[in-house]
Amino acid sequence: RWRTVRAAAGLADFHGHDMRHSCASFLAQQGATLLEIGSVLGHRSPAIT
Repeated sequence: RWRTVRAAAGLADFHGHDMRHSCASFLAQQGATLLEIGSVLGHRSPAIT
């Protein structure tokens, strides 16, 4: 199903991880701390973020 949706949107090389990265980047641009970003992403440790 994801491949079908992705193809229909013209995003041949787009993956779920790309959305996580975009979310983290947007939060950082808005001034979120690493702890806040890690919490949103579900990271257990700031070292992962």
